Amino acid sequence: MDNLILKTTPNGRIFYVNGNNEVVKAQCNICNEIKPKEEMIHNKNRKYGITGECKECVKRYIRGNEIPPKKKQLTEKELTALKKMAVKSEIQFRYNNGLPLTYKKVCKEDRALTARAVRAFGTWVKAVEECLGIDYLTISRIELLQEKIPTLPQLNYSYMKSNNHSTLKLAREVYGSWENALKSLGYDYDSIKRKDCSHFGYELEEILISTLTELGCEFTTQDKTIDKSIQPDINLKRAPQVVKDLLEINNSHKVVLIDSKLSRHTNEYCDTERKYLPHCDKLIFVYARDYHKPEKLNDKTLRLPVHYLINLIESDTAKRALTKRLNKLLSECESYIATSWVAFCMLKISL
Repeated sequence: MDNLILKTTPNGRIFYVNGNNEVVKAQCNICNEIKPKEEMIHNKNRKYGITGECKECVKRYIRGNEIPPKKKQLTEKELTALKKMAVKSEIQFRYNNGLPLTYKKVCKEDRALTARAVRAFGTWVKAVEECLGIDYLTISRIELLQEKIPTLPQLNYSYMKSNNHSTLKLAREVYGSWENALKSLGYDYDSIKRKDCSHFGYELEEILISTLTELGCEFTTQDKTIDKSIQPDINLKRAPQVVKDLLEINNSHKVVLIDSKLSRHTNEYCDTERKYLPHCDKLIFVYARDYHKPEKLNDKTLRLPVHYLINLIESDTAKRALTKRLNKLLSECESYIATSWVAFCMLKISL
């Protein structure tokens, strides 16, 4: 009965209706059994087109000579529990069918439901959280993303990071990554993502963020509060001791910045180190490729492969998932480089 909604009358009689508010099953007033609509006495003048008795009970007890069983009267406590079940059924139906669940939107569509929920649970927020086991703030954020994402001109990561970072940040908080957000909302991520070097860099950043989250680190992303001239991938606020030991962080390091790079040599060809060092006590470059040991470039700078951080994760499931994402990234990156090199050579030959 997952796709049906439980309805009750003031005296506790049960109905099951579909999304069009048409009765599919109903409880008989005599035998108290829940039966399909076809087994109930039809009456087009009634609200749901049926009476309160099933055909079998009418035949046995009303038209026949048998004495009907004594009907059990529900207590006030049982009625309250039944009303809560009915509200829970309606809220779960809305959730399963992708219908809005924020108070203002539900009020516009079904004010009676919000009124019943408030009577049964005290508040609409409490009703939604108890019925679904999901934080109400998360639900409101999901609905905000569902409204906002379809209106965006582009959905690839590089565009979002440059032009709509607030939406990107919200999606990360709710779904864990931009890829998960798009997939959860029904988009084909593979057809959206832009296959170039910038895409692979952003993908590595997503893996790094997921890794630090699994390790229980506290951090901000794209933090402009340090200085307007820089925008580090990660501003590490707090980390467990095992992470501090790996990254060689101590109490004197108040500002720790982490930047992701595809290759261990990438920072040699960009000015990230020159720009970031004056604003931090520790600068860490985390790269995707190669399996070299962590390398100390100077007193304030360290670089290491991301797999060293992934290996610190205690959960084997999370560790395998992140390793799989990293291997996929490296495979796609290698294919892109190979394809780009072949195209470049063909162009040179043609010229």
